[in-house]
Amino acid sequence: MAIWENTNKNVNWSPGHSEITKCPRCGNNVYTDEILDRHICRRCGGVFDKDTLELCYSFDRRDEEAAGYEEQNKVEYICRSCGSSVVTDKGTTTGFCAFCGSTDITRNELTRQFRPDAYIPFKVTREEAIEKLKKFSEGKAFVPVSYNTKSTMSKVTGVYVPFWLINSDTHLKAKAQGTKIFGEGAGDRFDLDVDYNYQVKGIPFDGSKGVNDILMEAIEPYDYREVRDFDDNALKGYFAERFDEGPLDMTERIMSRLYLYSGQCAENIIKGYDNVVIKENNSTADKLSSKYVLLPMWFLNYEYEGVRYRFAVNGQTGECDGDMPVSSARSTIRKLPLRLLFMLQAVAIFAWLLIEIIFFRDAFFNGIELILKGGFFIIWMILCIVFGVFGRRGSFFRSVDMAQDIREGIKEKVTEGFYNLPDKADRMLSNADNELKRTMDEVPDVMTYFEEIPGEEPKIRESAPTANKYARPRTDDRTQY
Repeated sequence: MAIWENTNKNVNWSPGHSEITKCPRCGNNVYTDEILDRHICRRCGGVFDKDTLELCYSFDRRDEEAAGYEEQNKVEYICRSCGSSVVTDKGTTTGFCAFCGSTDITRNELTRQFRPDAYIPFKVTREEAIEKLKKFSEGKAFVPVSYNTKSTMSKVTGVYVPFWLINSDTHLKAKAQGTKIFGEGAGDRFDLDVDYNYQVKGIPFDGSKGVNDILMEAIEPYDYREVRDFDDNALKGYFAERFDEGPLDMTERIMSRLYLYSGQCAENIIKGYDNVVIKENNSTADKLSSKYVLLPMWFLNYEYEGVRYRFAVNGQTGECDGDMPVSSARSTIRKLPLRLLFMLQAVAIFAWLLIEIIFFRDAFFNGIELILKGGFFIIWMILCIVFGVFGRRGSFFRSVDMAQDIREGIKEKVTEGFYNLPDKADRMLSNADNELKRTMDEVPDVMTYFEEIPGEEPKIRESAPTANKYARPRTDDRTQY
């Protein structure tokens, strides 16, 4: 069974079945990770075979020791509102949290190590990031006026976000169905068995609970050719967030993405068919490793009508994304002419009825009798107009109230790119099915991080063509659509 078939289950950190098992390396208790299908040690980072306790691979534990000489010129800002912690040099100050906008922050001397393996320096300046954010709003529906103001853009902050770059060996083992179309409405379907070994390298997973994972995926990828060994110069004028999630805390995220990539890889290597559908994926991943790096971001935390919206600009490539709010006021003003049109019709109808009753009573009632005999459609039209305009759930007002629906957590897509999701809906999303997350925004495909293993060739076994049970078979037993 594939180790990622149950990626929607919560990771079980409870001890093993009947007795406590000790780590062969450090003696600490080991626990069962249902996603990796391995025993893991959270002290030394070892990942062990469940039956033999042989070491499969390990993740290094980082920044757990006391601060040393390297940290003497650094300080730490901790936000009391969201709990995020950022590190910078002593010459850089801030008055608010880049992630939640709170001004309730404290400055402390470093007590723990802060030594990432590497970083990518900023290439996009703050001014360029602001222009990217303004351009991002162009073409969006009903953007609040305050978004593009100087006051809002003054909150754009440069932050290095902690990432774990994950490498993995993958054994692709899948069953697929390939279709060869030979004429209009007709073709052959073949069952395919696929075996292939490949590697993925440098898939980034942010190690911050306070940063939206989907937002981080939306502004990938990075050019790793510009990776440098970490040094103090990286922090001058910028902030670097401390990680609060390591690889062993995000195995569900990691394996979910590796599963997504295995399916994409299968589709890429199966050639010679007009259509390929993956029917069963029993792939496995092994020999995972990680590298702790800092990647540059420009963050904007924007509050509108009591809801916080977050935007990010890739500090290397300038890719921009975020959850743009909808201005209910601008939406209403934009639709005001249409509203007035409906309202004037309703007012005219009621005015006509009033005049008829007061001044032309006999003619009015005679007219009503004629309407009831053959003009009932007129009454129906009047009722449609009245209920369409004044009904709380009329189709017109439903479109006007779309912004309110969004703020109540309904997933309404009103612009291209990100969904307009406030904090409440964002928390809902964080617990949603992984496949639902993937519909929110496309991550870079597998070829971005794909690497061949020398000497490995795809093995694709093709069965005899099978008929589609829903199709009408031709005389030559080929499938007809």
